[in-house]
Amino acid sequence: IDFHQLQIENQQFVVKIEEANQELLQLKKTSGRTVKLLNSMKKKLTMLMSEAKFLRDEIEERKAMLKKSEADTSKVVEEKEAARKDHKKLKVQSRISNDMPQVVDYVQQTADQYELEAMVRNWRRKVDISELAAKRIRTKLRAQGMSET
Repeated sequence: IDFHQLQIENQQFVVKIEEANQELLQLKKTSGRTVKLLNSMKKKLTMLMSEAKFLRDEIEERKAMLKKSEADTSKVVEEKEAARKDHKKLKVQSRISNDMPQVVDYVQQTADQYELEAMVRNWRRKVDISELAAKRIRTKLRAQGMSET
């Protein structure tokens, strides 16, 4: 009976050990999934922190650009006002003295000057070509004159 009783107890312990092993296996699987999920979350967190830093830097850069643009805008406005005042002064001065040349006349004279300069360059090129042609002909004539003698 004692042996039989020990066998029954042994089977019960084997069953309990088997159940404990199953529970341990289940806990290991759960632990593995948890570690895998934790690593995944850490990786995502790292990426998000990196992206957040990039975005912060981008925001700072854009703020600096905005500040510079605002400064440039205010500078341009000031320059515009100064130009407007200068224009007003020049307008008053031009009304006072009618003997000043008109802008249209200046533009026309400048265009005429560029056209004349282009014509001079063209004629100089033609003269150079003619001189080269004359030189070639003189050389040919000399060569013919020497071959005849």
